[in-house]
Amino acid sequence: MFSLLSRILKRSHQYPVAVVLLSLFISSLSLLPISHLKWDLQLIDALPDFSLAKQTNEKFEKEFGGVGTLTLVSHAKDSLKNNLFIQKIVSEIKKSPLVNYVEYKGDSAFYTSNQFLYIHYDDLKTIQDRIKNFKKELILQENPFWVDLVEEDDEPLKTSLSFQDIEAKYLKKIKNSYQSSDGLIKIVDIYPKHQITDLKKSRAILREINNIVQKEILDSISVYYTGEVYHVTQTGKTLLPESKKMGYITAFLIAFLLIIHFYRQPQLIIASAFPIVFSMLWTLSIAYFLYGRINLFTLLLALILPGHACQQIIHLLKRYAEERQQNLSPTLSLESAILGIGPATAASSFISAATFLSISLIPLAGLQELGILACIGILINWILANTLLPSILILFQRKKHFSILKPKLFQVHFKAFRLPKMNPFFALFFIFAITLTLLAFIEVPRFEYDFSKTENLSQEVFVDSLLYETSYPYYEPAIIVFDKNSESEVFYDEYLKLKNNYETISSVITFANLLPSQQEKKIQILQEIREELTPELLEYTKASDSLNMIALFNSWTLSELNPNDLPLNIRHKFESSDGSLGKFAFVFPKESPYDGLFCRRFKKELSEIKKPNGETYSMTGTPIIRAEILNLTLPYIHRSIITAVILILFLTLILYNKLSYTLFVLIAPTVSFIWLLIAIHFLGIKLSAYSAIAFPILIALSVDASIQFWNSYFEYKKTSAAFIMNKIGLSIFIAQLATLIGTYGLLLSSHNGLKSIGSISLLGLLFIIVAHFIFFPLLAASLDLYRQKKRNSNENTFS
Repeated sequence: MFSLLSRILKRSHQYPVAVVLLSLFISSLSLLPISHLKWDLQLIDALPDFSLAKQTNEKFEKEFGGVGTLTLVSHAKDSLKNNLFIQKIVSEIKKSPLVNYVEYKGDSAFYTSNQFLYIHYDDLKTIQDRIKNFKKELILQENPFWVDLVEEDDEPLKTSLSFQDIEAKYLKKIKNSYQSSDGLIKIVDIYPKHQITDLKKSRAILREINNIVQKEILDSISVYYTGEVYHVTQTGKTLLPESKKMGYITAFLIAFLLIIHFYRQPQLIIASAFPIVFSMLWTLSIAYFLYGRINLFTLLLALILPGHACQQIIHLLKRYAEERQQNLSPTLSLESAILGIGPATAASSFISAATFLSISLIPLAGLQELGILACIGILINWILANTLLPSILILFQRKKHFSILKPKLFQVHFKAFRLPKMNPFFALFFIFAITLTLLAFIEVPRFEYDFSKTENLSQEVFVDSLLYETSYPYYEPAIIVFDKNSESEVFYDEYLKLKNNYETISSVITFANLLPSQQEKKIQILQEIREELTPELLEYTKASDSLNMIALFNSWTLSELNPNDLPLNIRHKFESSDGSLGKFAFVFPKESPYDGLFCRRFKKELSEIKKPNGETYSMTGTPIIRAEILNLTLPYIHRSIITAVILILFLTLILYNKLSYTLFVLIAPTVSFIWLLIAIHFLGIKLSAYSAIAFPILIALSVDASIQFWNSYFEYKKTSAAFIMNKIGLSIFIAQLATLIGTYGLLLSSHNGLKSIGSISLLGLLFIIVAHFIFFPLLAASLDLYRQKKRNSNENTFS
């Protein structure tokens, strides 16, 4: 099969001009779709379209606006100036067409003035009982015929009319969370109309708000930003320049690698650059037509594909140089090189493509796109390396032929290469014994569930310290979206039934429970209390209790509240774009949503609150999205890895049609992965939803060197391990270095998740390279000894 493909590809060498012009034409057309690629770099963008959290998020944004806020924190030395500043900018911000609504006052004034309608009915009865007991005790004390034989004559009344304990119980929950107690810190939440993950619009609203702030700001006031909108813009501001920087670094390192290898013939560097660049352009244009975007995971394409293309080119040019040294013409040398090395490079490329394709078995859209695009890109690499590169070489040599010279810079070391004099069987046994012994002491790698250590979260330490000085809610809630308003009350009732059984849910806020319950009964008790609190009774209270009672007396509301009495900022939270109320509920978690395990438990408990028909409510929000990311990743990674291993075994069997040869090829990659697991254990490295993706990537890149070594070994009838190492060892080593280039770019990323992929990949690739250069010579030397013994045995038999 591989030989047939090689013969088909080499026919393109008969039309080099057409191949080059066609490649240039396609590449020029690719520039337009690439310029229109969207950059979706948020975690929710990685969810598939069938994800309920993603669908609910889109529904909520359509009916309400962006899920999240741009939060502005104002810190001043004068509370009055700070207040005036906030009033000015809020009035301007509300005029922006990008803003849904602004919240900055909080609800404390409303709840304080209506506190006795919001307290529990039992606590209100406690207040009434205290007043009755106080009055009863006062009447007895004033009765001349009543004598208490236990108490002293001047003993004060046992019952106090202080209700500060009950008052404090509720007032502590309704502090103004949008400012500090001294007013020096004020917070403004700006809710956008657009989708939060829309980087362009998020940048626009941040830029517009910042312009408003700069017009009104005073020297004594400092303004800081935080919130989801700010985090999105910061992620784009960080990752986009970083991705360009990583692309430049990758291009520079590949160019440097090619210069080292072909420094004596710079024309080869130019010829090699075209397939590498064109492959990247074609793959990105295909990404536009298939998905229209680049996500957080497909950023890896810019680091994986150039390294793989460089591998293919180095292998082909190495074989081409060998054929040219036989005094063949460039065209014949290329045909011979394609036929000779074609099956090996095709098998290596197909294995890599199939392994990347296995990543698409993980039902996460971001990873599926990475798997499919990487598979396509690797196949394009293979096609261009075998068509465009030869066509360019033919055109370069139409007037004057040139030979590819050996790089003298490192050649001397490989000429001096000698296998160790120890028995290779003993060396192999020793390595396997040490490896298996260490393997017995390791455990399954621990998983990192802390999203603060994997996501690209803005580390605004000072801003967080300002927020801590207020009562601003720190944990982001889950959002329940209802089909109709009446469902909110049903949902809240179902929650109350099992409220005490929920370990992860702190509170639930719906429009249905914003109004106080049992208002009619509470108002009746309040009226009775007012009748009991006569001026004569208050004369006998302590001064502090009397003032407290008068203040409470004046603040009591004796009329029922209705939805129109709620403040606008409360109504806005539950108001759809069509003006209807009550289609949403906010569920606050008890713990930090950065904890992935907690998010999974939180989502599971929310899913237990069912609709009357038994269906689960639609939900979204940061903790739900993180839970879904884990649920769509962890149970499926092993499927990808197992499928990749099966595909490698299948394709190598097709290449060699012999199980023993296949095992020779796979020994070094297998041992290198065992070394990687051992290193991860002893270095204390935790795997995450990001870094776990490094394993399928490493599998895809692990077999190329083995295939090239063993293909050369099996190709020659009279050969040896030392001969093969001196013949192609340097080119394979440089080709393997090309795979390390992309990992260096990842290590420079500020995104902890991408950086973790880079660290695991770098460690794994180093082990893969070392394993190849240890196991091939030892296994080949062992095979040499076996062949020698077999020949000696046959000679003795015939003699």
